Amino acid sequence: TGVGKPAVTLSPSNLNFGNQTVGITSPPQFSTLTNTGYGTLTITSIGVTGSDSSDFAEKDNCGTSVPPNGTCTITVTFTPTATGTRKAAVSIADNAPKSPQMLPLSGVGVLPTATFSPTRLTFPDQLIFTTSPAQQVTLTNTGPGTLLVSKIAVTSPFQQTNNCPSSLGPGANCTINVKFRPANKGIFDGAVSVTDNALGSPQKVPLTG
Repeated sequence: TGVGKPAVTLSPSNLNFGNQTVGITSPPQFSTLTNTGYGTLTITSIGVTGSDSSDFAEKDNCGTSVPPNGTCTITVTFTPTATGTRKAAVSIADNAPKSPQMLPLSGVGVLPTATFSPTRLTFPDQLIFTTSPAQQVTLTNTGPGTLLVSKIAVTSPFQQTNNCPSSLGPGANCTINVKFRPANKGIFDGAVSVTDNALGSPQKVPLTG
């Protein structure tokens, strides 16, 4: 009796992660490996290879062999280390024809952009030891990545409150309310400082009162 040969089918045959914020891990994507041949598939290794292989991580439950008509799942996540298109592949070394089989992987690393409106605040004359009405600064994420806000601070004699969450998706915004409470006479310069994962962090909004 002849021994049948194994064959590998991957579904889907490639994984595209689209836009993903640099340094943040994507939700997992899955490809099902099926042994569509007549012999047992013996797997030597499964791993990520290619120019941007460090941006992708692979897990699987395939073990060392898959019987005819058997399946296993390859799970991949994408954590871009830089902006732009990132490419790699899951390489499956086995005893099927055309080994190693390749599962192409692609994704685009993107960054957020922190935009302020207005870009500076000037307060009218304020009696010392009294607090001015609040002036608002709107922080908008105008980039394609997710903006992670880790800290919002202000220098004395200015005060701030805000409704900013720890992450702002593309196009989302939040409000920073700034008040001026001088303890001495004179002109005071300060800034609202926002620490985040956008370029130029921390970004500053100059304040004068």
